[in-house]
Amino acid sequence: MQVALYPGSLISLPGYIAQQKGFFKANGLDVSLVEVSGGPAAVSALLSNSVQMMLNATDLNMQTSEKGQKIVVAAGDTNHMIFSLIARTDVSTPNQSKGYPAVMTDLKGKKIGVTQRGSSVELFVHVMLKDAGLDPNKDVVFIGVGLPGTALPAMENKQIDAYMAFEPMQTLAVTQKKEAKILVDLRKGEGNALFKEWDYNSWATTSDYASSNKEAIKRFQKAMSQTQDWMHDPKNFNALVQLTAKIQNMDTQTATDMLKGNLDTFGYKMSSQAVTNTSQFLVSNGLLKNQVKYSDYVLPGT
Repeated sequence: MQVALYPGSLISLPGYIAQQKGFFKANGLDVSLVEVSGGPAAVSALLSNSVQMMLNATDLNMQTSEKGQKIVVAAGDTNHMIFSLIARTDVSTPNQSKGYPAVMTDLKGKKIGVTQRGSSVELFVHVMLKDAGLDPNKDVVFIGVGLPGTALPAMENKQIDAYMAFEPMQTLAVTQKKEAKILVDLRKGEGNALFKEWDYNSWATTSDYASSNKEAIKRFQKAMSQTQDWMHDPKNFNALVQLTAKIQNMDTQTATDMLKGNLDTFGYKMSSQAVTNTSQFLVSNGLLKNQVKYSDYVLPGT
């Protein structure tokens, strides 16, 4: 089985761990990890059968399915939002102590960085601005600055005032360099009510592959379940730090800080409410025509 994931991204950690700790092999799977640049590239690889499983965001999976290429989830990966809305420390945020949504008003007239224009990440910020009574099309300027590797320099050079961040951005910019502060932490359930239960990433395949390879799917599910159990066992934390540092090519202190802030976002199970929240969000923003049923999207055993 060829499995697509993203190098340098924390969300890919369970895939690398399953490979390096031997959970795939222990379940009779010969897995090759295929590194791709992002969600659209993962979808292209899956639909061309270059890979048989991919790590991808729920919103992209649902939009792909509605276009006729049905995607189904075999295992969960992150069962919380992975984002934090951060701002440079020198940006004035007088309403920060009031929490959400009041703090969003401090971004009026500011430049907000997102991975790319028109992405679901930008739409998350749109919703949050509207909750504060702001017009996302008039009151702020959105700038596509890419992944953390390019977003961090953009923030350091003051090309952007704020950024919808995901790891390693939070750890590097907020915890270590202290160049930014967290305004709204979606990982902790802050923000719009829809975001409080949201399975952001999962391991997905085509419905055709799933129906024709049921035994392989069961083995993959068991391997990922064992991987998540190992990651969340406190007695394995030091070993997890060392492995994360190796996989992410970082020092152990950075790996420790990152895991302490994000380990709880990982989870094998996907909830029905989270699927409902995602599809409802996509429908309300015109990205999906119909609500997605949990039973149509998530395979048994997930």
